[in-house]
Amino acid sequence: MMMMTVLVLFQFEVFIKKNGERAGKDPTSLDAFVHFTYLESGQNFVMCGLQGIHVDKEGYKLTTPCMHSIHKLFGLTDKGPSGMRAIFAKHKCNNICWTWPKPSDHSVDEEDHLLFSEHDTDDGLSSGDELDTDRVDSSVKFDVHTPFSNSENEDSGIITNGQ
Repeated sequence: MMMMTVLVLFQFEVFIKKNGERAGKDPTSLDAFVHFTYLESGQNFVMCGLQGIHVDKEGYKLTTPCMHSIHKLFGLTDKGPSGMRAIFAKHKCNNICWTWPKPSDHSVDEEDHLLFSEHDTDDGLSSGDELDTDRVDSSVKFDVHTPFSNSENEDSGIITNGQ
């Protein structure tokens, strides 16, 4: 019964689609979070398909994300390196993540192995990259609590803004 109350109080939304496309037109910290998962994984995977609820002071509560990884470790929806490239083809860097590395445009060889490149121009953007000039809060810190973390928080899939 409590779950039904939560769903009535908050609007369930898709924020970032499974193909990496932003569902709304306004940039959010979740755009940077998608890029953050790539960076923090050592460029081995990227998380997308971010849907759930946005709770103002608590951040986002997300369900059923989709993962794409170099070695296709995350089930049937994991499209491997081609899925990772597809995410970044739709991703628009914002003021949080524009200097972070991302897969190069020609990053898969015949063995389906991903090669990586850093941004190669002084402004942090490779040719053809598009920076989302709308600003999001650059002080956002990502705290991810999952059943696999050593967090005291027992809830899984909670992403907060570090407050």
